[in-house]
Amino acid sequence: MKSNKFNAKLVLVTFFSILQIGCSKNENDINSAKRGSLVYSYNDKVHVVNLATGKDFIFGAVPYNEGGVSVSTDGTIAQLQQRDLNPEGALVRITKLDGTLIKEFTIAQEYSFVTSGVRISPDASKVAFSLSVQLDGGKRTIRTYSVDIKTTKYIYWDYTNWAGWTADNRLLVVDSGANQIYKSNAAVDFINPIGPNNLVGVEAVEATPDGSTILFSNKSGVRRSFAMNATTGKITQLLSDGTGQFYPLAANGSLFYVQECCAGSFTLPAIHQIPLTPDKIISSPIAKYNLQNSAGERLRPSGRYGYTPSTL
Repeated sequence: MKSNKFNAKLVLVTFFSILQIGCSKNENDINSAKRGSLVYSYNDKVHVVNLATGKDFIFGAVPYNEGGVSVSTDGTIAQLQQRDLNPEGALVRITKLDGTLIKEFTIAQEYSFVTSGVRISPDASKVAFSLSVQLDGGKRTIRTYSVDIKTTKYIYWDYTNWAGWTADNRLLVVDSGANQIYKSNAAVDFINPIGPNNLVGVEAVEATPDGSTILFSNKSGVRRSFAMNATTGKITQLLSDGTGQFYPLAANGSLFYVQECCAGSFTLPAIHQIPLTPDKIISSPIAKYNLQNSAGERLRPSGRYGYTPSTL
């Protein structure tokens, strides 16, 4: 077992700029990019929505699901349950896309609680999640675990949170001060900082399929979604409208994101889809790009969600 520790710099940064583009081309791009499935949890159920047909396949979620769900390229789904007794720690459930159980296991950790939910690697070989744990002497740390699904052997890093993955199965994490993003090596046994170290409130890191960009949202003030160039570290705000846009995810040339309200009118959080332009800010009026299933219902996730090219 191995751990790394690092200190977070508490430096503020402000993200701003404005750019709008037309809508008709966007709508055509979105329609052509409706392939694969979105997977999310809501009201103790897991939803697998075929983006092309809107078919919504539903099965029971792990009780007391924490942080939403995640899905691999081949359609393997991971869920997490905080365990409070016998033993304390985190239970991970791995299923097929149709809910068929593949495996369950528990990572035991006394005096712990979940800080961010499970994310499965694209190749379905590993899962990662974060717990607040108590150290010797009573101090606490947020610890990110990377667990081999087959063997359940794990490695962890203290003072990290909000796991995500790149398309080539490298782990992404954020320091516990939410200021710095880290990326692992291919073996997922070491992490290095990438980009600026003065970000604010970073959460829910994800990589674009080509690995050129890291997406994330912020939980400091009004939640917004951002793109970071993985080479230069340049930060770009992705969307210009709405008062809550978070959990960005990239697939099929599209940006998926959750938006909740705008211009004084409240709506429950729902998943939206818009063409991905990581170097520009796109105007995204509330509900204009929201997704619906074949019954006309919006996709309303509890926590993070995932995309897979696989369908049922």
